[in-house]
Order: sequence, then structure tokens, then C-alpha cells
Amino acid sequence: EDLKNYTWPDPANPRLLDPIKSLCEEYQDDYFIMVDLSSTLIEAAYAHIVGTQKFFLMMFDEPELIKGVLDGLTEYYTELGRNVAKLGVDMIRVGDDVGAQQSMMLSPEQWRELAKPRLDYMFSEFRKINDELFIKLHSCGDYSPIIPDIVDLGVDLCGLMQPTGGNKDQKAIKAKFGDDLTFIGGLDVQNLLPRGSVEVVRAGVLDVMKNLGVGGGYVFSPAHYFLADVSIQNVWALYEAVQDYGVYGKYPLD
Repeated sequence: EDLKNYTWPDPANPRLLDPIKSLCEEYQDDYFIMVDLSSTLIEAAYAHIVGTQKFFLMMFDEPELIKGVLDGLTEYYTELGRNVAKLGVDMIRVGDDVGAQQSMMLSPEQWRELAKPRLDYMFSEFRKINDELFIKLHSCGDYSPIIPDIVDLGVDLCGLMQPTGGNKDQKAIKAKFGDDLTFIGGLDVQNLLPRGSVEVVRAGVLDVMKNLGVGGGYVFSPAHYFLADVSIQNVWALYEAVQDYGVYGKYPLD
């Protein structure tokens, strides 16, 4: 009954769309403009609507309720994304954290049942408005088992490649999927950045670039936010290493 009586937000809300419209009108000719819809589907359901513990229990105890929540989110974000695409943005980012430290938060089979068809519908609707629209799909944690599915969905950019679980094997992932996906991220922020020396940080930046950047199709980024335990020396070392190693044509990544 709560779900039936729930009023979803308005995907045509001027408070959301008017600032994007203004940005596109002013900067579209000079900048690549991305709009972030995060959190979008599974994450929005467990983190913002149902509650994390309840969501993962109700997947089995009340599956129709969970499907109803996901259908409502799909309808809302699909229409919001369509409205954004009409404004002329270049990329839509969909954020959906389904990865934990050593595995996914739900099984790949459950993700393929609950998320994949809804994301497929969402992305197809976006591209009906603009068939050249770029789509970025984000997840924290280990989402390596569904990377082939992300390719199937026609995603252009995938990250943030936290080096946890199956995501640790960056060279193998790049070799298998590098022709189909551009990866972003990959630099460890849990151990390397807070605990490594300046020299270790520089070496880590270069390693990630060698693993994911060779042949193109990579955007360097830390695998998550800088937190307070990262020294300014290491932040600066990262920045300088990117300037030294990470410019295509300057460092021989090929």
C-alpha cells in the first residue's frame, strides 16, 4: 500500500532542468557536458527508499515489492534522462553501486534479472533522443562479474575500477574488454595513497596507466575520493606523475 500511494518526484522539475539548460546554452560549443543521475537504480532503492538491510531481505521475502520500487525508479530516471538529453548534454552518468570489497553485493544472476533489463530500457530511451549520447556507468567496489553485461548494454565509459576483488586484475580486464569500454579510475585510495611514500605513489600511478591506458581508452582517476588520511605530498605526487606519465603522445603508452 505504501508503494501504491508513493508519489515519485517530477522528472520535468524546472529546479533540476533549468540550471542544465543554462549550462548547455552557455558552454555547449566549448565544453563536453555531463549530467549525473546517480544514484539511479539498485543503489537508489537500497540506499534511499527501502533501506539497505530491508532491500536485500525483501529481494527474497517480497520480490514483487522490490520490482515495483525498481520499476518506479526506472520510469522516473528514464524520463529525467530523456529530458536532460533533449537539452543537448554530451554524456549521462548513471551511478549504481553494486560492488563490495571482494564480491558484488548481490549475485550477478540477481543483477541480470533486476538491473540489466531496466538499464537497457533506460539507455535505449536516452539514445532515442540523441543516438550520439555517451553513457557512463559507475559502481564502487568489485563489479567484475558483470563487465561483459556492461558491454552488452552499450556503455561507453565504466568506472571507478576500485582495485578490489576481481577488479584487481587490471591487465586481464583491459585485454578482454579494452576494445569495447573506456575505463576510468583504478588507483588505490585505501592503501596506496594514504600509506605509500611519494615514490610509491608515483610508481602506482604509472602501474595503473600501464595496466589500463595502453592503446587508449582510459581516463586516469583515483578509484574513489581522497579522504583525510591522504597527505598533501601524496596528492601532489599523484598530480605530478599524471603530468609526467599520463599524456598521450608524451609518454609512450603504445
